[in-house]
Amino acid sequence: MAVKKGHKEIYRGAEYVVDFLPKIKIEVVVAKDMVPRVLKAIKENAYTGQIGDGKIFVAPVEKAVRIRTEKKTRTPSSHRKSSHTLVQDFLDSRNTLIKKELAQSSGFLITRRYADLMDRFIRSLFLEAAFSDKAEEIHEGSVALAALGSYGRRELCLGSDVDLLVIHQGRLSRETSEMIRRVLYTLWDVKLEVGHSVLTFQECNRLALSDFRFLTSVMDSRFLLGARDFYRLFEAAFWSKIDREKEAIRRQFLLYQQKRQEKFGNQEYFAEPDIKEGLGGLRTSTSWPGRPSSISSQSISAM
Repeated sequence: MAVKKGHKEIYRGAEYVVDFLPKIKIEVVVAKDMVPRVLKAIKENAYTGQIGDGKIFVAPVEKAVRIRTEKKTRTPSSHRKSSHTLVQDFLDSRNTLIKKELAQSSGFLITRRYADLMDRFIRSLFLEAAFSDKAEEIHEGSVALAALGSYGRRELCLGSDVDLLVIHQGRLSRETSEMIRRVLYTLWDVKLEVGHSVLTFQECNRLALSDFRFLTSVMDSRFLLGARDFYRLFEAAFWSKIDREKEAIRRQFLLYQQKRQEKFGNQEYFAEPDIKEGLGGLRTSTSWPGRPSSISSQSISAM
């Protein structure tokens, strides 16, 4: 509570000048993207046109400390971009890639550059979602985000699915789960086709051996962010498992090829053949069918 000069009152038709005016200080802590709305609400409700309407100070809050428990809470720094700004930057960069580089560069370079752009976008979204505030906890823990499939190979076409895998050990904290949801919602809002899985170390290995298409996606996995040492441990264990089970995987592959042949065997007679799933298409021409036979314990230890 403070006082200020300039207060006037009218009592029984007479005007009286009061030397001091009671002044109240109100502090409001809000998310950065809500600041304009809060400022507008305060000004609309506090404005009288008289002396003493007050001032509004806007400042970033870097940290809050609870006195009783000494618990510290960090808030997103003022220099971080909002998710809306990040989305607009991504869309502008993608439009530039389409309009300028698509006519000048090869398809191979375009897919590489688009994958790199997607990497920066996803990492920025995690930063905006307060990933950096939990970075030490996550890096020392057992959580990693990986790109799968064509995105993992950095061969991401402009209309391709963006496949992500969150690998963790133990139970995810509520804050980490919320952070992942926020990023996924933003990616969906941009109209990206996002496929995602949140699996433990053991669940991922079991699913890879029972779901052939998931197996081939994980074979092309690439680390994006999180605990790099944990990801390397997962990667070594995964390829070790593949090496031990390569005969069973080869049988799965032959069965998968047989099912594709039964379904897409007459593609050459179609006016619009399926160039991805059809025999001789992208599924056949990718490099993963030969991988199981070439895996060795020496290659695993070299990783």
